[in-house]
Amino acid sequence: MTTREVYFKALYYSEKPVGMIRYFYEDNNRIIHTNGFIIVHFSTDQVVSLRNIKRMVDTEQKEGFLFWAISPEGEKFLEDNKIVLGKDLIDNLLK
Repeated sequence: MTTREVYFKALYYSEKPVGMIRYFYEDNNRIIHTNGFIIVHFSTDQVVSLRNIKRMVDTEQKEGFLFWAISPEGEKFLEDNKIVLGKDLIDNLLK
């Protein structure tokens, strides 16, 4: 899935004019983090869309970037790791 497709998928599912597009990244200790995100103003306006997509491409080029949460890779990762991620979320909420 291209970056453009990820952006327009997020735009399609959003009910708000502003939102977060989440991504996963890996740190120097090879720990995968699920809390990466960028804030975008959703729009089909060409200038706004291109600006958002450029920000997403810039994010993808950061060291450790893995994939967008709403990409097929992100959805598969969430599905394959939902029990571990859910347990971790509950453990952190109880701290």
